[in-house]
Amino acid sequence: MEQSVSFWRRIGAYYIDSLVLVCVAAMLGMLFRPLWLQSEAAALFAGILLTLIYFTVLNSSLSGGQTAGKCLLKVRVVDRHLQTLSLRRAFFRAIVVALPLTIMFWISVFPATTVATTYAYWVGYFTPVLCSTYLFLFNRRSRQCIHDLMAGSYVVHSDAESVPDEPIWRGHGIALLLIGGLAVLMAKPDIKQFNTEAFQVSQQVRQSLNQAPGVIRSAVMVVPRSSISGSTSMGEVGLVKINVRVDSHDRFRQSFTRELSEQLLEQFPELRSADELQYSLHFGFQLGGFKHRDERTFSFSPNSDAGGIDLAGLFSSEP
Repeated sequence: MEQSVSFWRRIGAYYIDSLVLVCVAAMLGMLFRPLWLQSEAAALFAGILLTLIYFTVLNSSLSGGQTAGKCLLKVRVVDRHLQTLSLRRAFFRAIVVALPLTIMFWISVFPATTVATTYAYWVGYFTPVLCSTYLFLFNRRSRQCIHDLMAGSYVVHSDAESVPDEPIWRGHGIALLLIGGLAVLMAKPDIKQFNTEAFQVSQQVRQSLNQAPGVIRSAVMVVPRSSISGSTSMGEVGLVKINVRVDSHDRFRQSFTRELSEQLLEQFPELRSADELQYSLHFGFQLGGFKHRDERTFSFSPNSDAGGIDLAGLFSSEP
């Protein structure tokens, strides 16, 4: 039997494990729903902790190196001596696995608005994911990914009598460096926008919204009507996209967005040139891969007396 485990078998095991984690997160989400609704940070932390515990315990010697997915697909995690990993070593491996997931979940709730958080996304999330995918596909000698290389672990068939002992091809190291360099280059356009007037106004509008009653947090994007290449000036505003996490379902109404719009137009007269202010109101939480969130969308036209049009009509839920 081939010592290394195929790409598709490992991917299959990962998706089975992801499904198990979503089911467990859903149960915890419903059981402690008031807590998660009160604190997004607590929900994020709980999701990360759940992932770490799952992959640490089940990939260690305590469970024979097999998660639910690995057990069903008859593979396991071992070291170079074909021994299961200690709890400490499995924990380190799980941290490397969970880091990009943690960054992805965090950025999905708290969008990158600084140089540090932008690099954290591109280098801390994009790079490990792309590097692991590359090694999944092309490191056919050992099929080790980033977390395996760092932890000195291997994923082998359950009845394997040895681990792949061929050294990793040096060309893979060059490819990984190129991927890291690509991530840094892709971060630069995002960072460049921080110097634009439109971004600065977006941040000021966000800070104002965050102080409004009923608003837990917000994210704002001010889109200029037209822009000159290389210019940081905003000119006339064409569109304002506003995402708001509210404190209750009672905020899902036209009058609430109208009140917010009137406040913003008074504080930021430059927004009056916009064709519309697009609102997306959210209420709920995300615990790991499980989302329980209601959403409603409104549009407010600064130049129309009929502002505050309900675009959704009905609540939409992401179970």
